[in-house]
Amino acid sequence: MLFVMLVRYLRGFVRVRVRGMFVERFINVCSSRGVPIWNISRCGSDLECTMFASHFRRIHSFRRSCGVSVHIKYKRGMPFVMRRFRRRYGMMAGAALAVLILAAMPQFAWNISVNGNNRVDSQRILTALESIGVRVGCPLSAIDCDNMRQELILAVPELSWAAINIEGTFVEVDVREALDPGEVHDTDYCNVAARCDGLVVSIQVWGGEAVVKAGDAVCKGDTLVMGTREYSNGYTEFSHASASVIAETERQLTVEVPMRKTERLRTGKTQKKRVLRLFWLDVPLYLGSTQYDCDREACYIPLKIGGVELPIGISEAVMYETKTVPIAYSAAEAEQLARQHLEADEKRQLPGAEILKRDIKISLSNDTVKLTADYICREDIAESVKLQLDEQ
Repeated sequence: MLFVMLVRYLRGFVRVRVRGMFVERFINVCSSRGVPIWNISRCGSDLECTMFASHFRRIHSFRRSCGVSVHIKYKRGMPFVMRRFRRRYGMMAGAALAVLILAAMPQFAWNISVNGNNRVDSQRILTALESIGVRVGCPLSAIDCDNMRQELILAVPELSWAAINIEGTFVEVDVREALDPGEVHDTDYCNVAARCDGLVVSIQVWGGEAVVKAGDAVCKGDTLVMGTREYSNGYTEFSHASASVIAETERQLTVEVPMRKTERLRTGKTQKKRVLRLFWLDVPLYLGSTQYDCDREACYIPLKIGGVELPIGISEAVMYETKTVPIAYSAAEAEQLARQHLEADEKRQLPGAEILKRDIKISLSNDTVKLTADYICREDIAESVKLQLDEQ
């Protein structure tokens, strides 16, 4: 029913009132002459019905022979709307352009999605796709799925397999990542080595054969637990070595804070700029340009219909005016700032380590406060190293 109503609106229709002695004969003649009418109703002795606007002229050839007069009550439909705006050439040109755009849009890629990646960043894969010609807005006919998937694998060595599929106007890229040679799994054969120098305090072995004991000094890279065992008959057994090796280690962190420097500070003045993004084309919705130093924070709001993201949206950027100002610290202020940086470095570079001793030395040179911290820590230095069986 909705389709029928749409067809009637596009063709245009008129509601007419038929007056005369033989209105029933008029209905029969319309049916025999191929003039469809609908919504027929009585209004006293008159008759009202609806017909296509293009058929209205045809009834003049037989309405007199039927002894009736026909008057238009109202007109509806697209032809009458278009006729009303026929002298507004800009609107007509815009409507024609909109029709052309709607007809052309299904020929281009609207969205590109990447599936199956864990270690490799999706943005890196999208950048590689763009370099080989697959991007939002590219013609779908220009995408050679078989050749471009090979080019993608060459562009991103971390991928072992890729597939490019076109679903309507959407491009789906499925990938599989290659195994990391340094990654150790529970089923791999491996040794346990020291990841830094230290003095072994305790060792707990869950798999393999320990080659060090408490009190031994080890260097970075030394084997702590073997994943191989050789027997007197020449047979070698491989296993997955695993252990916890607690050792005392010596670490050093250095932080420098200049007492005089310059910083970019925001003045409080802001300016918003919007850009209309249509496929790959950016259309500025502002006038002028930014003539001052500023920090830029941008966000993109795509147009979505039914949860599907379209290649059309608004990119809004907020420009924060900045200026460069000199900043001077006293020795005490610089030292306090250096200690804050040192505390942050400890959390980042010594995760999980128990700090037994901390010795901090402070020096001042060339208007720079330098903190040198020597640590004695107790931490787990065990690190799994995958065995290369072809070399054993």
